Amino acid sequence: EQNYRVCVAIAETRHALRRDMYVGKVIPLSAGSASRVLLAWDDELAERVLSRELESMTEQTVTEAETMRTLLAQTRADGYAITTGERETGASGLSAPVFDSAADIVGAVTISGPTLRMPQSQCEDWVDLLISHAEQITRTLGGRYPA
Repeated sequence: EQNYRVCVAIAETRHALRRDMYVGKVIPLSAGSASRVLLAWDDELAERVLSRELESMTEQTVTEAETMRTLLAQTRADGYAITTGERETGASGLSAPVFDSAADIVGAVTISGPTLRMPQSQCEDWVDLLISHAEQITRTLGGRYPA
């Protein structure tokens, strides 16, 4: 939605310690793993977002456009993004892209939570599972991956 992303669905955790997320939550496109995925596969949106000052949400938020361009290229090469503390201190996110029938990105599937339950190693362990679910959603939508 313009220069923001919007949560459209959520599966709640049973853990008492959780991230503040709800359907309809609006988040700047400059921070977090889902933002990185959405920008990595939409060059026009990325340039629009990166042409403005990048909002800092924590000390870990990337605010340099050139650094973000490098990270977006890495995200696209990897097929997913993992971030820690970019949007919220003490929180991690792991995201993968979802595409439509024109191979345009339409969303991101994300696992997020406290970094103490989602350190880098745990996020890496979940990459294949997350990507397979993103691929399944893409297929269910009649989508396809970009060539």
